[in-house]
Amino acid sequence: MKKKFVCIFPGLDNAHLTKDIGQIGNAFSELENVQSSIVCYGNKDYPTLKTETKNQSIIRIKDKGRILFFEKAILRYLRKEAKRIDILHVQQLNKANIYQVLLYKFLNPKGKIFLKQDMHIPDLEKGIRYSRKQIFNLFHKFFEKKAHQKIDLIAVDSNDLLKAYAKEYPVTGQKLVVLSHNLNDTYLKEHFSVRKSFQEKENIILTTGRIGAADKNYEMLLATLPLLDLEDWKVYLVGEIHNDFNQKIDQLIIDHPRLKDRVFYTGQIDERVELYEYYNRAKIFCLTSVLESFGVSFIEALFFNNYILGTTGMSSFDYISNQGILGEKVTVNDIHALADSLNHLMRNESIIEELGEKAHSHVAAHFFLSENIKVLKRLLH
Repeated sequence: MKKKFVCIFPGLDNAHLTKDIGQIGNAFSELENVQSSIVCYGNKDYPTLKTETKNQSIIRIKDKGRILFFEKAILRYLRKEAKRIDILHVQQLNKANIYQVLLYKFLNPKGKIFLKQDMHIPDLEKGIRYSRKQIFNLFHKFFEKKAHQKIDLIAVDSNDLLKAYAKEYPVTGQKLVVLSHNLNDTYLKEHFSVRKSFQEKENIILTTGRIGAADKNYEMLLATLPLLDLEDWKVYLVGEIHNDFNQKIDQLIIDHPRLKDRVFYTGQIDERVELYEYYNRAKIFCLTSVLESFGVSFIEALFFNNYILGTTGMSSFDYISNQGILGEKVTVNDIHALADSLNHLMRNESIIEELGEKAHSHVAAHFFLSENIKVLKRLLH
């Protein structure tokens, strides 16, 4: 009989399926005798189930509202199904998930719990608060410790986060492993068995994501564009437009006419092969987030041998860039430093070309899901 691997994630969107929430269970189903499912609310369409996450199934339940911060439908689901779940995947140990962990282990003491902690090191170091009221915060911190004792394996994004987490939570001991956000290398190799060489690439600076979302800080990139000597280079912003950011891009081009036919925004691209083709064409990938725990798009860019530019707000940039060998970071909102870096790269393309296969090899060694999933196999025994 197949073992059941379940992730409970009520607000599941299609984009989540391309990240840990969908890909870890999907890989388990590919590599082991496992049936993987995600429990969620609603009747959304998930096209990625037919492509990158085709080994994952969806269990839809009806939202029943809350009791305090408890999701009543989730509690009901666990009471009914906990004993049939062999491995429970918990994404982030937030306030509600603390008690889901404890309830699951109470109902199924032999079941295994895998926690994927995706967080910012500064947030961890200053201490996670679950309530503004001290008495309630102490109450939740007590049960947070109990939850850590019940969890079987905890995966974090980098060696730096592992050290910080072990210092903050000594009780985790040998449970901690480094398991970064991963790429579905099986899917990528199927569609990009041959990637463009440097000579085949175009002079493109690429950024992807939720264009205009406050935390992504695309305003920094936009403010940098008038300072660039683009010449025959183009800038592509790929992703869903938020907060009428397209109007800001249009105004920028009106204010700086020379940027016309140099700056493009595509809107959201759901078809993953089409999206990846932009990485395949580009030479430089730039992300200017104020705060970012990881940045999956960086490893997607490195897979296609892009040089990466980030900011000091990104906790895992050094780990992703192999300590700056594969890219560089600038201070958040320092548009002159970003402009200097981009102008230097555009004038000295040999820096990008010399990366060669180093970027791709780094991704293969650290971020391929088919390899990293082996770290989790111990949960099955």
